[in-house]
This record gives sequence, C-alpha cells and structure tokens, in this order.
Amino acid sequence: MQNPSQDFLALMKTNIAKKREELDRLVSLVQRLKVELAEDERLYGQVEKYAKAEEKTTSAFVDKVAKGFANNLAPEEISTNVEQSTEAAGDSSHLNESQHIRAMAAHVVREAGRVMSSPQILAGILDTGYVFRSANPTELVKKALKRAPGLRKAGRGYWLKDAELPTDQSKTSKSKSASARRRNDNVGSQA
Repeated sequence: MQNPSQDFLALMKTNIAKKREELDRLVSLVQRLKVELAEDERLYGQVEKYAKAEEKTTSAFVDKVAKGFANNLAPEEISTNVEQSTEAAGDSSHLNESQHIRAMAAHVVREAGRVMSSPQILAGILDTGYVFRSANPTELVKKALKRAPGLRKAGRGYWLKDAELPTDQSKTSKSKSASARRRNDNVGSQA
C-alpha cells in the first residue's frame, strides 16, 4: 500500500505536467496569432491604400462626367473626353498586370526624381497601395521593367527614357570615375 502523501504528490506532478503542456500549446497559439495578425494588418493597409486610390479615381471620373453634362456634351463626347483624360493621367485600369506595372514604375521613378533599382521600384509601387495579383511580384516587376517603354537602364537601376539623368546622379558617376582614377594612379605608382 502506497503512502497517501505520495499519491497526492504524484497527482500534483501529473497536473503540473498537463498545465505545462497546455501553457506551451497556448504560447505557440499566441505566437502564431501574432504573425497572422501582423500579416492581416499589412494586407489591410495595402487594401485601404488601394481603396483610397480607387476612390480618388472614381471621384475624378465622376467630376469629369459631371463637367461634361454641365457643358451640354453628348454622352459619346463625354466618354471620349474621360478616356482621353484618364489615359493622359496614366490610368491603366484596362491594362494587364505587366502593362500596369510598367506604367506605375515610370510614375514611381518620375515622382522620386532619381534612378531607382528594381526593389526600390517595387517598394514604390507597394507604397501606392497597389495589390499584386501575381504570386511573385518581385519577378513580375523585374520582367516588366525590362520591357518598359518609358524607362531605360541607368547603371544598376532605371531612369526615364526621354529624360536626362538627374544632376545628383551625374555627380555620383563623376565622383566614382575620379575615385577609380585615383585607385589606378595608386596601383601604377606602387609598381
């Protein structure tokens, strides 16, 4: 026959082990929920930015239509005016995703006013609130940039095709050339 205090201690030890297991399970659940919550908040932010951008676009569209009616234009004239003004403004909702990315990339580079790398352009596009349909936005942006008619390769990044490089970019390349010349001079003097 076992001592009653020994039975009680064994029971307590079992209860403690069960509670530890439950605590470990709950801690794991909390960590998983924190990760899911952070992802949901990030996605919410992207969708919210996208919705605000859509709201602005819709508002601009309604304003253009209202101005057309105020000027007694026929519906087909209003439609033509709205299409022309949205194309001029860079609205590319009718384009496929790659074409849309090319248009947005040119806009992002123009707004930044500097040569930008592919990851910087991707970040700029995401900052606009755009939500990618592609499973791999990084690859999509890289491929789209190679075929972007409004952009050209400039060093390790991209710049507007029909614009001169920004002056600060030129200074950077000149200073690199000067430092390269100094290195070459030092190598020649050591020989």
